[in-house]
Amino acid sequence: DRKIYSEPITLTITPYEKSVVFGEIYMPGSYQGWGIETAAALTAIQKGVYQGYMTAAAGAGLGFKLNTERNWAQFYGAGATNSDLKNMSDTDFQLPAAGSFQIKVNLNTLKWTATPYTWGIVGDGTSGGWDNSTPMSYDHQTKTWKVTAVLVPGNVKFRLNNSWAINYGSKNTTDGIAYLDDSGAHYIGEGGTYEITMKINDVDPASLGYPPTLTYTITKK
Repeated sequence: DRKIYSEPITLTITPYEKSVVFGEIYMPGSYQGWGIETAAALTAIQKGVYQGYMTAAAGAGLGFKLNTERNWAQFYGAGATNSDLKNMSDTDFQLPAAGSFQIKVNLNTLKWTATPYTWGIVGDGTSGGWDNSTPMSYDHQTKTWKVTAVLVPGNVKFRLNNSWAINYGSKNTTDGIAYLDDSGAHYIGEGGTYEITMKINDVDPASLGYPPTLTYTITKK
């Protein structure tokens, strides 16, 4: 047997660390009866940074806390200001108003924000026509946006924050899929009361953008 060797080659290898972000914190409050087991979960989007969505119904109260686990062993309340996190503070955080919000919590800086964030239905099949969205409410346990609305024969699309900047349209009435910036719409052939639900994977739209599709149901009651 013969062995043949090539000239040696020098390789430079630069290792990179890929951090895996995972985990949740929880948001018990008046909006859901202060039950830690059913509180909204905020998902880690960066190390120490959590984001999620919730809806506070009118009259439900605006106070909440932030818990690192689904128990009361350790939690944050308001500190020097409503925006500051203070460990084990008895003072509740306060939402700015009733409605739906994107909640962002930074445990690195001990700050939090609530940004108005509401998906809605729009179109000539809805009461608001093409100009005003009918807002949906967020079910934080199923991660589903929902609304029960009276519809008339016509078209229905989905859009964010009563604006056309982010909107989804469907290609037919059977697939239950709507597409980002699609000109199509779901056509309602018969007027009546409908339950509309919508799911979208918009965990971190500021960094990742909005997904190409969402899923929905439109069911006559």
